[in-house]
Amino acid sequence: MYLIRSPVACALLALSALEGCGSERSRLAVATIDTLPNGAPSVMSPGPTAWADTASGWHLVPAGTVAGETGTPGELIDPQSIAVDAAGRIYVTDSKPAVIKVFGPDGRFLHAIGREGEGPGEFKAAYLAVRGSSLVVHDPRLARTSVFDTSGALVRSWKTSCCYYSSIGIDTAGRISIVTMATPEQKRYANYVRYTLDGTFVDTIFVPQAGEPKYWTVRQGKNMMMSMPTPASPQTESTLDPLGGVLYGYSADYRIVASRTGRDTAAVFGRAWSAEPISGEWRHATVERMVSSIGKDYPAASLRESFREDEIPGTFPAFDGIAVDGLGNRWVRRAGADSLHTAFDVFDAGGRFLGPVVAPRNIPAYNIAWTDDAVYFTSESEEGTPAVARYRIEKGRR
Repeated sequence: MYLIRSPVACALLALSALEGCGSERSRLAVATIDTLPNGAPSVMSPGPTAWADTASGWHLVPAGTVAGETGTPGELIDPQSIAVDAAGRIYVTDSKPAVIKVFGPDGRFLHAIGREGEGPGEFKAAYLAVRGSSLVVHDPRLARTSVFDTSGALVRSWKTSCCYYSSIGIDTAGRISIVTMATPEQKRYANYVRYTLDGTFVDTIFVPQAGEPKYWTVRQGKNMMMSMPTPASPQTESTLDPLGGVLYGYSADYRIVASRTGRDTAAVFGRAWSAEPISGEWRHATVERMVSSIGKDYPAASLRESFREDEIPGTFPAFDGIAVDGLGNRWVRRAGADSLHTAFDVFDAGGRFLGPVVAPRNIPAYNIAWTDDAVYFTSESEEGTPAVARYRIEKGRR
């Protein structure tokens, strides 16, 4: 085991988004790198190594919304999956009817791709990924994956997996990853099948399942009506790595594995962490909010019987989401009681914990796209209409 210690002078620390030394530098930690038995690195940080607090490091800054004008073909009705290409064009799956709407970097509507249906170039639902001139569209309802070019021309389609409504990806090697079913014998979840852009099967990534997930199950008599994870219970969180493979971790501890196939360990990273307590008020408010939001679809009595406050854990898990931006930085979404902001821990591609970032609003865990310098997610415009929000990643002191 050895320590990474930077001998650079104070002036060079500005390259890590620091301005000056003083007390800021004295509060920074040094990452410890160990070598696992298979030779892979394990990088653990006792604290931030590049900036110590949210005022002195990176920031997520509002940079406008994309919505299209009301009553025009560019108007967004129910935006879902989002992808952004290297030129800054924004691809958004809309519904009612299903179609992909393409916007320029300035937010101007450019054109539509595909339409709702079951024929060539059509889809019922669409999850998107883009790399170079290839736009990949996975339709879980039709169990079909299609490749378009970014102008909208259909290149090819082939049968894939059904019924998993989840993000897809294209890595730097041009491999498409589509979520698929795990068999009971595997005791895993969120497996991904990989294909080349011409539809050739490559392999399957297995995401190991740790712990025993806790669920609230709503029943009416002997019939199960719905099941969902118990709020704040530890889960196995995972995300596709644009460089290839997957990142995953069980959120009862702050340890995340980078794997090429799910069967190997390419690296491990994490940081020192103390669990945030969950108050009784938070438990009660969470149950009431869930009963209110789901009550229109299920009997309130059945919901209250299943949504038990005493089954919510006493502390929040270490994290509740993992994402990777276009430069390979890992954004680990921290779990907590604050519903008005989103807190991230940012790690570099080597696994070193750089520092915390708090977004000035709640950023969802799904229907989100990261690029080199921004994050895009479903939201609302200032007028309250459906939109895609764009937040710029600003690296430096505000």
